[in-house]
Amino acid sequence: MRRARVREAQVQWEESEAQQEETIRQQEAKATSALAILGQSLTAYHAAEEELKLRKQEFNLAKSRLQSGLGSSWELLQAEAQKALAQDQKEEASATYWQAQVNLSHATGKLGKEPL
Repeated sequence: MRRARVREAQVQWEESEAQQEETIRQQEAKATSALAILGQSLTAYHAAEEELKLRKQEFNLAKSRLQSGLGSSWELLQAEAQKALAQDQKEEASATYWQAQVNLSHATGKLGKEPL
């Protein structure tokens, strides 16, 4: 009877270790995924920044063309709308990046601790 209890305790210990190893693998997978998403969101943010720079240049060009008589109000309005859309996309990309930063902190157990 003693052997049976010892064996049962050993089986429980092994199951507990296996469960712990699985939990660690899952957390590592979450952290790896969160890091990849952070990288993607940073790339998207930089792309949005570049798009905004381009749209600002186009707006300034449309404004100059209008002032010199070569452009139209419609062209300026279109350029301004595109610039506003690019600004919104940049802000959205920024929010996505910071959310990814929070997700990474959570996945690595550093949420609420020192910044990364």
